[in-house]
Amino acid sequence: MDGARRETDTAAGPHGDAAPGPRDASRPGPRDDAGRHPLRDAGPPPLHDTGPGPLLYPYSGPPELAAAAPDSPGGVPVATREEFARWAAEQTAADLAQPFTYTVGGDGLLRLAPRRSEHVACAGRLPVHGAGEVLFRPDSGGWKVEEISNFSTGYCPEPASFPRVAAALDACALARPAHFTHAAVFRRCEECGTTCVVKDDHYVCAVCDADLPVRWNVCRAVRPDAAPPPPLPAHGIDTARSLEELEGDVWPAPGPPVTALVEAVHALRRRPVGALGTWDMIRLLGQRVGAAVLVPVALDLLRASLPRQATGGWFEDDLLAAVAAQPPEFWAEHPHWHAETARIADAVAGRPHGPAG
Repeated sequence: MDGARRETDTAAGPHGDAAPGPRDASRPGPRDDAGRHPLRDAGPPPLHDTGPGPLLYPYSGPPELAAAAPDSPGGVPVATREEFARWAAEQTAADLAQPFTYTVGGDGLLRLAPRRSEHVACAGRLPVHGAGEVLFRPDSGGWKVEEISNFSTGYCPEPASFPRVAAALDACALARPAHFTHAAVFRRCEECGTTCVVKDDHYVCAVCDADLPVRWNVCRAVRPDAAPPPPLPAHGIDTARSLEELEGDVWPAPGPPVTALVEAVHALRRRPVGALGTWDMIRLLGQRVGAAVLVPVALDLLRASLPRQATGGWFEDDLLAAVAAQPPEFWAEHPHWHAETARIADAVAGRPHGPAG
């Protein structure tokens, strides 16, 4: 769900979503010099042109919904066939006849909640690999996915998010379609700030009739008079923006010879911080790039990992090492982050630590 949004038409489709339909046949959308449409003829573009790796969509919906969402995911995590069977046994027949809200978080887990639940609450305000609605049906003593969409107006994931969603479904041994049965393409109008659902390749805003961008742009900054952005997380960093944007420093293209590491660092600086994976941050921190932005973000991730550490589970040891390896002059400028890093390190080692200062 994640709040109502304006769309390019208002016809009702499956599950109450807007159904595809022509809006203006004279405005067929953008094409390249060869007359090819970028989505229909070449397949959907990736979320960010930064090479392989996890693609995370930060929450971009109404801020009041994010403020009301819990700090931890509200959806039920389902990771195996057995866990799904237990979850399904707890649902009523009436519930199972309707689609459920789902998200696939950065941990790759499928989380399920009643359909009227907000995706941002299901995911605990965290970025997701995928989100939408899913309908299950019994299948030869088990369960299968009858219908599935990427319709989440809070996260606005691309149709290209399906492989991540499919992996989470496969882990639960659920038979599934080969793609979204109902796919949505979201774009934010850079003139008026409206988030639209593109219909039949008509890349035109439903509100102001401006052309919509070809590439996914829902979390990119819009005009100042547009709707206010969602609230920032506790560390105060807008993770929908890149290091390049946050630092106000556009690096020129590196001259030859160029190593793979240099190319990777340049590319990662252009990626939204919320879309950076753990190893991306480790690589950047190891090169002393973006520490003033990445260290507080990393500390939040490390704090979230501590419960797993306490139960003998997986912990981001390498990320902690990359944070702790920052030079003395950095810690001199940010003593509060140094103290927090020390507290986390003590917790991982099982050492007592004094109260936070």
